[in-house]
Amino acid sequence: MPKYLGNLCSLERLEFNNNSAVVKFPDFLHNLSGCAALTLQGLFARENKFTGSLSDEIQKFSSLKYLYLSRNHLNGSISEKLWDLPRLEYLDLSFNNLTVPSPYHLSNLSNLQLVDLRSCKLVGPRFPKWIQKLKNVTRLDLSNTGISDTTPLEFWDMSPSFLGNLNLSSNDISGTVPDLSSNFANDSEIDLSSNRFSGPIPNVSSSLSSLNLSRNNFTGGISFICQIVDGFLSFLDLSHNSLIGQLPDCLWHIKHLEVLNLGHNNLFGRIPPSVGSLIELKVLYLYENDFSGELPLSLKNCTSLKSLNLGANKFSRNVPVWIGENLSDLSMNNLHGTIPSCLSNLTSMVQQGFSQGLDHYKIQTKYSYEIEIYVDHAMIKWQGYEREFFSTLKLNALSGEIPQKIGEMKKLLTLDLSRNSFSGHIPSIMSQMTLLNYLDVSFNNLSGRIPMSTQLQSFQPSRYDGNTRLCGPPLTKKCPGDKEGDRESESSSKSDRGDREKRKKLRIIVQKRRLQNMSLAQSNSRMTAVNRSTSAHGPWITTTEEQVSEKEWLRIKVKSLSNT
Repeated sequence: MPKYLGNLCSLERLEFNNNSAVVKFPDFLHNLSGCAALTLQGLFARENKFTGSLSDEIQKFSSLKYLYLSRNHLNGSISEKLWDLPRLEYLDLSFNNLTVPSPYHLSNLSNLQLVDLRSCKLVGPRFPKWIQKLKNVTRLDLSNTGISDTTPLEFWDMSPSFLGNLNLSSNDISGTVPDLSSNFANDSEIDLSSNRFSGPIPNVSSSLSSLNLSRNNFTGGISFICQIVDGFLSFLDLSHNSLIGQLPDCLWHIKHLEVLNLGHNNLFGRIPPSVGSLIELKVLYLYENDFSGELPLSLKNCTSLKSLNLGANKFSRNVPVWIGENLSDLSMNNLHGTIPSCLSNLTSMVQQGFSQGLDHYKIQTKYSYEIEIYVDHAMIKWQGYEREFFSTLKLNALSGEIPQKIGEMKKLLTLDLSRNSFSGHIPSIMSQMTLLNYLDVSFNNLSGRIPMSTQLQSFQPSRYDGNTRLCGPPLTKKCPGDKEGDRESESSSKSDRGDREKRKKLRIIVQKRRLQNMSLAQSNSRMTAVNRSTSAHGPWITTTEEQVSEKEWLRIKVKSLSNT
């Protein structure tokens, strides 16, 4: 960092992002601590390789309002002088290895509007009391900071009506959550996921745009959805809890919803017709519940749907002909019928493929200056084991032929068509599915030769079991017409053995010729010289210390044919 920057006496904003040089942050601050320290209002230094601590040198920057140091390599304890900065309003120290001591005794915290300490270390596992002094905060992120405690009631009461973003995810926070219907601003976001919160889900504000309560111990029903009237909710993840009851038929209240994940709960009953009012829905995950009945026809109205996971439920009847427009995973149900002809519309698999290992959707939120990634994993149970698959297609209780279009899924990694009633041949185009690392077509009525490819022959023969009329590698069963090929192969093998015998005889002949040459060569006792001889068959060269190459054997063989 050039020292002259510290002498720019009118400097108000400095951006120093995405640099690869390893710099000690205390030295960086020292070089800036000339007259520029008195005027600098914004320091934006994200994603660098700053090392060291946030030292007392920070107190010299008395005009600082914005301090963004996320995704560096800072470590050690944060200087208490940081909290003395009189104008500091926006603080982002996320994704560093910093330790945050309690500044409870300080008074300037009321100026802070944004506090992002994601993946830093708070001193002690208790819920930090100093948060209650953040009277004007609009965004608070303490996710993955090692909190192991309950949230005091005072914390929920202190939140102002303009709190826009609260993230306490990936901690070990327990206890119940009080009513959340009044303490949040329009388009606000709450993320309490991956904790140990329990009890029923409280009423929430209609002003919420995002609510993530996944991977907790919440119980009871989800009727609170009906309390969200004319709201802004676009993201709702309640997966991996112990929720019970039916999905209420009031989904038109949340018509702006883009992501709905209710997976891995104890919900039951039919999918209500009002799901068709979610015309902006992109992700619908209902896996690992007890839903039953037919898929509602109104689901066809969800034309924005990109990923649909209904696996491990009790859905029944035919697979709707329109489902291929949205299909991701329908495994472990009682659906039957043929694979829909619109399978070719699976563009996320056919053309682009899923991201390796993840189904993800980019979500730009109002209170986030960076694009956040929504991630969910596809879980499939098979023969008593729960396995995690990515880029997966699993179907069951289906009949008919395997569509040719399935071979166009170039980036498909897992294909499980086992225990269905498929008939006919395995499409030859499946030989082009070069990324396939898991295939199971066992226990169907398939017939004919297994298409030849590197992939299809690499799987265990058991993956083709239960298809008595299948033949060809990797099965030991021969296909009709293979006998003639076997004779040709046997004839070829005999020819190869004959050639080996002839080459053996030629080696003996050449060895004899070498000995003759050696006896004629009197100039050197080591007999290493090259002997050249001319005959009716032309000149050729031998040496007593080198192996004759196969090409030379062939040349010798040709030239010696009329001599043997």
